[in-house]
Amino acid sequence: MKRILIATDFSPASDKALEYATRLAEALGAETTLASAFMDIPLPITAGVPVISSKTMRTFTEDQLLLQASSCKVKPSIPIHTIALEGPVSGSILALAKEIGADLIVAGVKKDGKTLRRLFGDTLTALARKTHIPLLIIPEENEHWPPNEILLGEDLEPGAPIHRLDPLLEIAGVFNSTLFSTKVIRKQSDEFIAVMNKPYGVKKLESTIDVLYEYPIDKDVVHALNHFTETHSIDMVVLLPHQHYAPERWFSKGHTWAMIFRTKIPLLVLPEPA
Repeated sequence: MKRILIATDFSPASDKALEYATRLAEALGAETTLASAFMDIPLPITAGVPVISSKTMRTFTEDQLLLQASSCKVKPSIPIHTIALEGPVSGSILALAKEIGADLIVAGVKKDGKTLRRLFGDTLTALARKTHIPLLIIPEENEHWPPNEILLGEDLEPGAPIHRLDPLLEIAGVFNSTLFSTKVIRKQSDEFIAVMNKPYGVKKLESTIDVLYEYPIDKDVVHALNHFTETHSIDMVVLLPHQHYAPERWFSKGHTWAMIFRTKIPLLVLPEPA
């Protein structure tokens, strides 16, 4: 990874995301760009003016970006670039990511449930549905650093390009991480079959990183994964949306969607490459 893009709304959750992304960039030797999008703000006629102009909003956003970058708890060796974008948040962030050749997008999420759902509905839902660039989600309450223990909760489908796992491989290699590959099974009788059929993608990584295979038994996949992260002190969860599902289907009904709302640790989503 050479370029990391951090999306911010200047909230404490975004501060946490910036801190995590800066640490990660330092370890990977990557550049960081902090970006926020703005739009004209309509005002009541009684306020005297119909809108706050885009020029005013740009100046305000640029000032806030510089303030947030300078206030970051982690002082990077390479300065943090800041960019104010005019337009809808998700579309602007994705367009910038493509323009600068970002290898990773990082965003924070607030711990309050109602706020979380509202934020995802407006921004991160759109990002996760549309991005072909890996997306790293950092909860506001996160205290997990560095990513020494990583849980891969979903595997590649047979025949899928193995390079989709490259971001995971790079992070695990830099931090000498242990990778737990899990396959949640619904009943004890399925365990033998699961053990005999190692995950397609992870088998190809065994020569590069340490892999431990785990087969928790639970009818609720998300509950099983979250329980595993707590009992094994996992520092990062990695999920791959299923390729044969349309984005609307996997995101509304799949495990990735549920994990986004229920995870308490960094969550790395590796979408299908463009």
